[in-house]
Amino acid sequence: MSVEMSARERLIRDFVNETGGEAKKSTGIPKPPKAPLITEKIDVTGNTTIGDLTGDSTSKFSTIATHKFSDDDWPEFLRPYIPAIDKNFVPSDQFYRMWVAADQGFNLFVWGPSGSGKDKSFVQYCAYKRIPYRRITGMDGMLPDTAIGHNSLNDKGMFFQPGDAYNICRYGGMLVLSEPAAMPRVMFALQSALEDGGHLSIPDHPDEDSRMLPVHKNAMFVATSNVRGVGDNRGKHSATSIMDSSTINRFQCTLHFPYMDSATEKKVLKNHFPTVKDEMLDKVIALSNLIRDAVEKRQIKADWSLRTSLPWIRMSLIYGDMAEGFKSTYYDKLDDAEKGAVRGFWDAVDIQDKL
Repeated sequence: MSVEMSARERLIRDFVNETGGEAKKSTGIPKPPKAPLITEKIDVTGNTTIGDLTGDSTSKFSTIATHKFSDDDWPEFLRPYIPAIDKNFVPSDQFYRMWVAADQGFNLFVWGPSGSGKDKSFVQYCAYKRIPYRRITGMDGMLPDTAIGHNSLNDKGMFFQPGDAYNICRYGGMLVLSEPAAMPRVMFALQSALEDGGHLSIPDHPDEDSRMLPVHKNAMFVATSNVRGVGDNRGKHSATSIMDSSTINRFQCTLHFPYMDSATEKKVLKNHFPTVKDEMLDKVIALSNLIRDAVEKRQIKADWSLRTSLPWIRMSLIYGDMAEGFKSTYYDKLDDAEKGAVRGFWDAVDIQDKL
């Protein structure tokens, strides 16, 4: 008998002995109901509710209190960065979960496939609540100066030229760090700012008193990525680097944004193209889902999202032909084998225009 089998049998024997030698038989007497673990909820305060701001009264999140800012709450130079509400945007449960977590001051890490609405959701969060929005997209070799700022010279001498991270930390607002794994130096430089009661470290600031900048109470930090930050099990994205655990641990909330379900996607498409027949939208969504499944299985390389569907529909309406619109927007991204597979999907969906 191997050592492994002996150890395994010993564990099983010990477990059986501790439990009385056999599984306890049911007495047939129903167990009393368990008391709820949560008897008191934390009161969330605000000057309005999520439902009042979004106009969505059907969501289970609609009655949760939130705060809408006034433009006067922000310095004048930041006000142009407050986004506009997109009337075509359709909120999801993940959007609302992100909203509640951001309201509570948590740093958020949001991941999901390209075009699933991650960054769009934060833009709309800021639009509804009147919050300045800034985004930094990671690139290889990016230095902290790009985000934080750098020293410069003018006729009066040396001065500090602030970056987006500096302005958000000092005055408040939302800073979105897109693909953080691609900018490890920037993320390390921001680590102290991501801590509770943290500060932005600027060791080269010409003013000694400004080298540890306290983070404003209304500053919000978000990281968005195509992958989870701990590695990508598909290996199909460019941002497959593994993030440092000390950085990941500073994001207290993590949410996955998958592609939206078919019903929600149809609402979005209908908002953009209100005169298009439902039958056409149903076929667009059916083909989209077939291609996404093939992408997930790594049979097709070119991603498909709303960023693909919207221009396809628009070009189709210009040509009066769905095949011509498809050729102009997606089909020529594919190699010959992929084109053969997509032609099969096209026939399966039964789109009349010949591809």
